[in-house]
Amino acid sequence: METVAVTGLGVVTGDYLGAEEQFLALYNGESTIKKDARLSVLGIDNVVSSPISKSVISKLKDKYNISSEYSHECNYIAFDAVTQAVNSARIKVDSLKKAGLFFGINKLFPNNQDLNILWDVYQNKNISAEERKHVLQRLEYLNPDKVSDYLSSRLGLEGPISVFGDACAAGAAAITSGYRRIQQGQLDIAICGAAEIGTQPIMQLLFTKLGATSNTVFPTPEQTSRPFDKDRAGCVLADAAAFLILENAEHAKRRGKQPLAYIRGAARQIESYKLTATNPDGSLYRDCIEMALADAKLPPDAIDHISAHGTSTVSNDQAESRAIASLFPDSTSVTSTKSALGHSLAASGAIEAVLSVLCIAKQQVLPTLNFSESKPEEPSLNIVKQGSPQIINHILSNSFGFGGENCCLIFSKEGP
Repeated sequence: METVAVTGLGVVTGDYLGAEEQFLALYNGESTIKKDARLSVLGIDNVVSSPISKSVISKLKDKYNISSEYSHECNYIAFDAVTQAVNSARIKVDSLKKAGLFFGINKLFPNNQDLNILWDVYQNKNISAEERKHVLQRLEYLNPDKVSDYLSSRLGLEGPISVFGDACAAGAAAITSGYRRIQQGQLDIAICGAAEIGTQPIMQLLFTKLGATSNTVFPTPEQTSRPFDKDRAGCVLADAAAFLILENAEHAKRRGKQPLAYIRGAARQIESYKLTATNPDGSLYRDCIEMALADAKLPPDAIDHISAHGTSTVSNDQAESRAIASLFPDSTSVTSTKSALGHSLAASGAIEAVLSVLCIAKQQVLPTLNFSESKPEEPSLNIVKQGSPQIINHILSNSFGFGGENCCLIFSKEGP
């Protein structure tokens, strides 16, 4: 088996561009969560989210010449994040061409403008079937494959391309797949990541109907996402993109690139307990974590820090806290960065993987904002409340998605 190193990182989240910049903001306790301006335009004023700001999208449009066929916001943030990752890894064109692309993304919904167009098309009886067909063809770019196609063509990739729609675990699943390809000697370089426009109004409606988003009004929007806290009331949806460059460690060594960290183990699981919830006792989450530990050949007490899925929903946090408490020592520190960044669905696992790598590289842990204490009936975890230095050799990063799509990754300071 080959050793798999992480040699490049890229992130686009909220108001920030760049992995290092975002890490510093999180370390200092800054949040990207705010009142949802898109829904305010529609007359809905009580929803918060963590969107990519209009100024960031405008900046990316000026920076990249993306044809109208690929002009969805998701293309802009995905391409910027992957460009950051490739540049930070310093990969030459010849090597990049042979790389594989492993990309997590869920169903893309229309933006507000296109929602209005679709409404007009279906309501206007004077529009012919042919005209209606023409309009729908113009909106074909909503197919997630169009984003991966754009990324691969823009980068000139000739290696394998895989797209993952594993709900909230899609980003982590993409990383796992790229990791396996390199580990088995099939690739030297894998570009792995995910992107999602999770604040799209239809997505907000779906999650609200499921009872997954917070309907509690807190004094400020930044206080709404409260992973593992006794007052948690639901997740906050977000837009984001994140990528990692995974590389055969020997390949990286030959070209003089020092790894930021290594992937030591991974596990994917489809549990099928319920469509939107796992077993509340945490046993199925625990199974996935144990498979990742076995893959990494590490005991639970070797894990120094856990990047939790921590969505701030009642069901997820209850099950995850019980899984963690049943496996790890009380001293193992736990963070959920969704407290500051919100939940970017497919992209969340990739973002948390990037941040886990930076935690190892910097030997620092990030805070969980808004946490005061656990519910009385739930385990009391060692939740990090303030960014601080910590010796980290191994990090567990959890991603648990709707429908039992679970994925756990283990990153390490040194290779196996």
